[in-house]
This record gives sequence, structure tokens and C-alpha cells, in this order.
Amino acid sequence: MCYPVEVVVTVDCSSPPENQDNVVDLGARRAGKLTVELFEDAGVVVGDVVTPTAPVGQNVHSKSFFENAISTEWRKNVASIIQTGKLLNQAKDELDPDVFDGLKLPFSPRVAQMLRRIAGHLFILDPANHGSLPPCWRTLYELTKASDDQLRRARADGRLHPDLQRKDVRGTILGLPPRPARGARAEVPLDPVAVWAAFSPADKRAVLDSEGRRGLAALISPELMVDLADHLIRLEMVGASTKLRPAVGLTSILRATLDPAIDPGVVFERFKARLKSLGLTLHDVSVALKKQGTLGRRRRCRRR
Repeated sequence: MCYPVEVVVTVDCSSPPENQDNVVDLGARRAGKLTVELFEDAGVVVGDVVTPTAPVGQNVHSKSFFENAISTEWRKNVASIIQTGKLLNQAKDELDPDVFDGLKLPFSPRVAQMLRRIAGHLFILDPANHGSLPPCWRTLYELTKASDDQLRRARADGRLHPDLQRKDVRGTILGLPPRPARGARAEVPLDPVAVWAAFSPADKRAVLDSEGRRGLAALISPELMVDLADHLIRLEMVGASTKLRPAVGLTSILRATLDPAIDPGVVFERFKARLKSLGLTLHDVSVALKKQGTLGRRRRCRRR
């Protein structure tokens, strides 16, 4: 990128020189050529003079300028680390990509990327926060992963301080679990309940259907089995569809009359309503009892 060059000479006019005639004499002697010496000899305070290093239309700073400036600023304190990042960002803007990549820096390209990110973080850039920041570029880079609000809260409660170490940023500032040790495999046991909760209803139904009746009966607890049976009975009592055979459903309702926690009158009303929904009457109902020893007698008869 190219920047226009402006030469500024600042003159302190708060107090006039003691010898105004001297200014006139010097001006005549120097033939109208303004120099720093001319003003100083006349007792006029002169500010910094910005001397262009390149013609208008070309980059203001050279490759060597950035190399020297970065080497000077590097690793002094928080402000110097930030200034190093600013110089890198400025060099990125001013220099051609090939020239920027060829900068001779006192650190690796990866470190340069980190420093540029540090110089782009608003909280870190604010001079009012520098007193709470650790003077370590690696720790400052870890802090760039936190939002401004996180860092403000950490500064307010004392978690952010100059002695903060890089290894503590992840847990103390970001609130994340520690990383596994290098070379060690992270073996975090899966939470089956959480995994199951992440499934969609269709996926859960597919898993349960794949187990089948016997598989489910072997997996669920006896308490849940009883609860499911009671639930089906109550569905039959209120006429809900459960895909049970009519005889099975009606038998389940009648069995509910033996439950002391259920009002028998309510059960029979539900029973009659279920009969009516099936197109049946009380005369269509029969009770079949299992006879002990019937199967054994049949087998003996067959043997004969």
C-alpha cells in the first residue's frame, strides 16, 4: 500500500524569542532556507521533522525499517509486545507479500501470526488494561481466545493479573477443562444417557424395535416392566389404541379390578365402554381359567 507523505514542522509560539532581530538576521543570512539550526539559533523550539524515506506514491517504510523496529520492540513488556504486533500488521499492509514473507524476524512465522492477533484484540489494545495483563506474548495470545466480556469479568474479580500463566488461561479465564497430557490418549467415557438423549425419536424407535419383545424384556428392570403393563391396561380402560387383541385388552381391564388402588366401579364402566367400542355386549364375555394338570393328562393320553 502507498501513503502520502506530509512534512510537519511544529513551532512553539507560547513565548517569542528574546531577540527577534536575530531571527531576521538569520533569515537573511540563510537566504530564506528554513533549517532546524535556523530556528534553534533563533531560540524557537522545533518539533520532530518527518523526513520522507520514499517518493510520494511508494511505500513509506522499507523492509529494513520494519526489521530494525520489530527487533527493538520485541519482548520488552506488554506495550512492546503489542507494538511489535502493530508493526507486523503495518508491514503486512505496506510491503509486497514476497517482501513481507522475507522479513528477517527474531521469531518464527507462527509467532508473527500470534503477535498480529494480539495487536488486533480490543481489550488487549486498551492501555487501561495493560496493568492487568501478563508480560508474556504466549499468555497474551491465549487471552485473545476470550471475549472482551470474559476478560472484563476476569479483571474485575481478580482472575486476570500480571502473574497469570498460559496454562491457567484455559481453565481460569475460558472455563474449559484441561487438555490431555501430550502423548496420552484422551479416554473420556461416554455418557449413555446423554448419547441416548441426543437421538431423534425415529432413531430411538429403531433401536427399541431392533431389540424386539424378548430383548426389551431382558433389558428393562422389573419395576419398569410392571409400570409399562399398568400403563397399557390404563390405555385400554380409556379406550386408547394400543394394538392389543380385544380379548387381551379386556382381560387386562378385568385384572385391574383386583388392584386395591383402583375403584372397581370405574374399571367396570371402562370395561363396558370398551365392549361397546368393539361392538360387543356382556353376553360375549367369558372367563377361561387355566386348569392344573391338563397338559400332563393330554400327554398321557397321547402316549396311550
